[in-house]
Amino acid sequence: MKRAHLLFLLLVLTLAVAAPTRNSAPSAEDFQAFWQKFKTAVIKGDKETIAALSRFPIGMSYGKRSIKTKPELILLGRVSRCGR
Repeated sequence: MKRAHLLFLLLVLTLAVAAPTRNSAPSAEDFQAFWQKFKTAVIKGDKETIAALSRFPIGMSYGKRSIKTKPELILLGRVSRCGR
């Protein structure tokens, strides 16, 4: 029984080490592409694109209510309050 546990543990460790790791940080090029799309959408007031490029909830500061969902962002027109 101990041998089976040891073999299982070795297998798990081997797979963990051998598994390809992915860097979760975006590259500078990825960020630049995202930022260009996002900035263009804000300038045009394109709520659909802004919502598609955003992660929810969006925390707001200065006592403003957070934007919790995509429909809230689109339907309530809170995009217009983004800094242009």
